[in-house]
Amino acid sequence: MYIYLSGITFFATKNMAKRRIDEIGTYSLHYPRWYINTPRWTKRCFGINKSSIPRYLYAELIVSLFFLCMGPINIVVFIISNYNQKIGSFLVCLHHLLAVIVIAFDCIMTFIIKKE
Repeated sequence: MYIYLSGITFFATKNMAKRRIDEIGTYSLHYPRWYINTPRWTKRCFGINKSSIPRYLYAELIVSLFFLCMGPINIVVFIISNYNQKIGSFLVCLHHLLAVIVIAFDCIMTFIIKKE
């Protein structure tokens, strides 16, 4: 279940960030300050064609990798805790909470950038 949950949140966060990259583009008002040139490994790993993207979307791409790594970490923690159901449910709730925080952050930052 942890692998499934981490895979779903990884693909959802990655696809959300890639869609926002194509949707937002480059606004000249924020260009030098809020944008970052994407490293080569990021372009290859996530299939990005643009050379500069907003910093918050780059952070979301990195967070999506964190979500992918969180599945095996949760499995190890659950096994170390001798399959304690309270710890298992806490790990699932923590994963959902982090996903909600990332989605809320994405909505707020996209609203700020599109507003101006």
